[in-house]
Amino acid sequence: MQTGLTEDSRRGARARRHGGLAVTLLAGLLLTACAPSIRPPTFTPREQVPLAGLPTGQAGWPQAQWWKQYRDPQLDRLMQMAQGHATTLDQALARYHSAARQVDSERAKLGPTVGAAMGGGIGYGRNRVDGLPASLGRDSYSNASTSAGGIVGLTARWDLDLWGKQKAAVAQAVGLTRAAEAEQAVTANALQYQIASSYYDWQTQQSRLALSRQSEQLASHLLQLAQSRVNAGIADPRDIDTSTAQLAQLRQASAGIDGQARLDLVALAAILGVDPAQLDWLQPRPLPEPDTRLPADARIGLIARRPDIAAARWQIEASSRQIDQARAAFYPDVSLSALGAYLSSDPSFGSGLRLHGPFGGIGPSITLPIFESGRLKAAFAGSQAALDSAVADYNNTVVQAAHDVAQRVLGMQQQQAEQLQQQARIEAIAHSGRRLDRMFHQGIANQRPLLDNQLQIQQLQDAELQLHGQLLDSQLGLIHALGGGYHATTLPALPAHSNQDAH
Repeated sequence: MQTGLTEDSRRGARARRHGGLAVTLLAGLLLTACAPSIRPPTFTPREQVPLAGLPTGQAGWPQAQWWKQYRDPQLDRLMQMAQGHATTLDQALARYHSAARQVDSERAKLGPTVGAAMGGGIGYGRNRVDGLPASLGRDSYSNASTSAGGIVGLTARWDLDLWGKQKAAVAQAVGLTRAAEAEQAVTANALQYQIASSYYDWQTQQSRLALSRQSEQLASHLLQLAQSRVNAGIADPRDIDTSTAQLAQLRQASAGIDGQARLDLVALAAILGVDPAQLDWLQPRPLPEPDTRLPADARIGLIARRPDIAAARWQIEASSRQIDQARAAFYPDVSLSALGAYLSSDPSFGSGLRLHGPFGGIGPSITLPIFESGRLKAAFAGSQAALDSAVADYNNTVVQAAHDVAQRVLGMQQQQAEQLQQQARIEAIAHSGRRLDRMFHQGIANQRPLLDNQLQIQQLQDAELQLHGQLLDSQLGLIHALGGGYHATTLPALPAHSNQDAH
């Protein structure tokens, strides 16, 4: 009979414990009803790029190592130098590694933690009791006692992450890492464009300088001819002044061109992070012909070829996961805790009751956010605002990218038209020069008109060289605007559609 009562008591105790746990879970579920719903972003991400009307041509352009198309070993060497010396690449790589370590940190929080606990101490006490019964033979009693004890054990905790808060934190960190990786490509793309642009501007100035030196020789010949004609009394002495001024003007132009070439060399060295003396191996080379064709998929391919667009898209993904994390904060945290230890207690150094032996326990732990003074709502509203900002930045990046590409293409078309007209002018002046050359060799004209014609042609050729350099730089700018051959392997889905279905 006694055994039955004991069993009933145990059943009742278990029922009360289970009932308490059920009440706790029910209260937690009721509190989660206060969690806010996810609303769509204020701005809808753009899926298309306004690039209508652009000419098309070769597909798959530009390639990852787009500078290889110019077949210039000097440019290849400069690009290799940038990998080891450019500080901007080091900064971008450091940001990427920092973001990657954050992913590892957040992912580690999903697993259980185990720790060791140790403790011990010595206690001392002195007690006095007054007013004892007369039968004890004394009316007071005093006693001093000491004790020693210690505990050693292991603790374990595992956050079950039932609502996905920590998983959302991991996904957010992954999004930020992918964004940092794309931003690293943005930095590399900009660096490659700056190197190629400075290098080919230096080559343009070298070609102009060589042409200017030839013009100086022609002007010097004209000056000698004027002096001979004046000395012979068949020319006005003012012709010497005119020829002298012309020679001085050309020498001044050569000095300006040479100065610009030196500035390009200094700028190139600064981009590479080296001393200008380390670039003394550079030699003048003929300028390559610009390739002004566009890829056949320029309208759609722009999204995949711009690393800044990929970075902005990953920022949207990270902001979306931040919303998931902020919303899960309204739910109760459920974790599993365990303790295993060995306890030792020895009062009065051997006298009295002694405790020695293992003990432990395991069970769930639930924490509920009841009153947070608006912190959770403020954090959630902030995450919503961050998503709106990320989408707005993405849309702006897409539109700006389209504007950049269209502007580069229109500039190239204008420069091509100017180059054709410049070539027509050169051909017309050259045709006149050929007629003057025949007249000079027939003895019916002097040499001065022929030299003047050649000098005029060289001045037009200098203008054509400048147009050629501008057209080449426009092509480099277009490659940069198309992402420099960057191709994103994976891109997250835009959140506009998924968020609209949430409630």
